[in-house]
Amino acid sequence: MRLNQSWCSLDRVMWALFALCGVVLIVLAYRKQVNDPFGSDLAVYLHAARTMLAEENLYTIASDAGKYYRYPPLFAFICTPLANLPFNWAVLVWTIFSVALVCIVFLSWYHAIADRKFLDEPPANRLLVAGVSLLVILRYLLSHLYYGQANVLLLAVLVGGCLLVANHRPILGGLVLGCSLLLKPFAVPFLVWYAVSARLRVVVAAGIGAVAGAAVPMMLVGVNKNWLYLHSWVAHMMEQATPQGVWSASNNVSLFVSLRRVLTDMEVRHLGGTSGTVSLLSLPDSTVQVVAWMVFVVMLGWIAYVSYKYGRLSRGWMQPAVASFIFALVAATTTTAQKHYFVVILPALVYVLYMWNVRQYRDSLFRVLVVASFVLLAGTGRLFWPRSWVNTFQAIGLIPLGAVLLAAAIQRSLSEWDTVYRDRGNETGKH
Repeated sequence: MRLNQSWCSLDRVMWALFALCGVVLIVLAYRKQVNDPFGSDLAVYLHAARTMLAEENLYTIASDAGKYYRYPPLFAFICTPLANLPFNWAVLVWTIFSVALVCIVFLSWYHAIADRKFLDEPPANRLLVAGVSLLVILRYLLSHLYYGQANVLLLAVLVGGCLLVANHRPILGGLVLGCSLLLKPFAVPFLVWYAVSARLRVVVAAGIGAVAGAAVPMMLVGVNKNWLYLHSWVAHMMEQATPQGVWSASNNVSLFVSLRRVLTDMEVRHLGGTSGTVSLLSLPDSTVQVVAWMVFVVMLGWIAYVSYKYGRLSRGWMQPAVASFIFALVAATTTTAQKHYFVVILPALVYVLYMWNVRQYRDSLFRVLVVASFVLLAGTGRLFWPRSWVNTFQAIGLIPLGAVLLAAAIQRSLSEWDTVYRDRGNETGKH
């Protein structure tokens, strides 16, 4: 009786703490953007939504802060319901919406991995999985909320698409993933998975979804204006995709740029106005660009290999496990990754913590990789280090390296569990 009362007390304390954390996150993000609207990306999105409602060019009219809208027309269309709200109210709505989506993604993904509801777990398991997930992702979530970014929405769409496919609804799941491409191309690694695992219906549906998503703003601005928007957006994307178009300031934490910083003598500019160098070698920039693109190709090849080897298996738990592996690598494979991109690692965190604490997976290499990834992802921020050190850590690519180690841990668990189930199948066959 006393033990049950202790668990109930722990449960209440845990929920009170998480509720308090949610409120604090909302308050901090609200104050940051309201006190500095010129630094808010949400202000740019709202400006684009108002520009779309006025049927003017989204990409040539700067906001009050002198910033230009660079997302596709679909996102400006999505933001139109907030366009006429006062800025402080729009910030509050968007922040609450983002925090709610994080909770929904967490609960949905845990259910997919464990095949049972998170709330049915013992309080100690819930506290560890949710608490550690929050601690690791906190710096990225704060960066996301401080600037009113859209990556949590994109994460929720990707999770929805993956779960639909895993639940034998490939057409609808593909359509959802295709629409997500009209926010950012984070769905590309997932489409590689579905392509190599011969689920071409998902890939074809994604193509249809992308076209449909591109056409949605026509309902508001008409065919010609929407075509002009799409042309301007594609031109911008093509410019940014070139090696010359990728910025090298330290807020770009991608592996692609980190290699250029370490292998050339380029100067790194920091947001605080300082600059420095983290150069180890002084190779020609053209050579380093080739190396950086080769690393990018290797990452996609790694995704294709894991997808082919494990992503075709019909076991229910294997599908969200492979998806978790890809979620770990999505932000690391982009050339313009910023800290807030890494909110998309949340499903990967849920998976490894479930394997560690609930499934009691005790493989030593898996645990070493998980701990090393958490140290790089969570232990290299300003909570532990001076700003100058944090800038250096970001410049040399410790954040995406942490994501790569997280993916390696997940692959390790996939190979081990695949061996276990194969051996069980062989034993069953012998009997």
